[in-house]
Amino acid sequence: MSLSAAQLERLRQRLSSDDWAVLSSLDRLRLATAGQLRRLHWPASSAARTSRRRLAWLAEHRLLTRLKRRVGGVRAGADGFVYLLDQTGRRLLGQSAGRTHEPGRPWLRHRLCITEVYVRCKEAEARSLVTVGEFLTEPDCWRRRGSDLLKPDAYVMLAIGDFEHHAFVEVDLGTEAASTLLKKASTYERHFQAGVEQDQLGLFPQVLWLVDSPRRQAQIIATLARRPAELWKLHRVMRLNQMPEELIN
Repeated sequence: MSLSAAQLERLRQRLSSDDWAVLSSLDRLRLATAGQLRRLHWPASSAARTSRRRLAWLAEHRLLTRLKRRVGGVRAGADGFVYLLDQTGRRLLGQSAGRTHEPGRPWLRHRLCITEVYVRCKEAEARSLVTVGEFLTEPDCWRRRGSDLLKPDAYVMLAIGDFEHHAFVEVDLGTEAASTLLKKASTYERHFQAGVEQDQLGLFPQVLWLVDSPRRQAQIIATLARRPAELWKLHRVMRLNQMPEELIN
């Protein structure tokens, strides 16, 4: 049942700063596991029970939806539950209520990997390794030039002192053929040759391919090595669990 404006305002007054931070994160990332939200907003080991209680409360009041599918199976416990904004949460953020649909497994896995990139960057920031200057997900990170539409999974800017690392992020889970990878690479390379990013930023962001296995890493490196040397240098292939430490070294 939809809440009245007065009911919505009363609920707004009950939200803590942590609650608002969770809503903001899911507005940015679209979905996250309970474990990822805990690492972002309740990182202390003693706060695990608090995180479970607050996420359950937010779901009870339809600020969040908990998907039926749990990541990692029973062994993952409460950390494996997946959350996204529900109707009331979207209304509090000034969005249309809309409807929530249970996503398919491939899409879910891919989106959670993008969320993991963000979580790992924020954890590195908490350890004072970097400052997360910007992290945009699709479609906010997309670029259009003429008939070309560049559709990275994310765009990230990490700062270390006065130095900045800019990257277009492509999360690869081993499902795409070499021809598809080369087509994606060509789109980035045309964007590089157009000079749009260079005019705006003074540089072209690195194209960062994040993979989940050494075998897939070797496959993508071999595929991209077919590109001319001056274009191959635009790309970098890393394991997702090396992000962001390997990027900034």
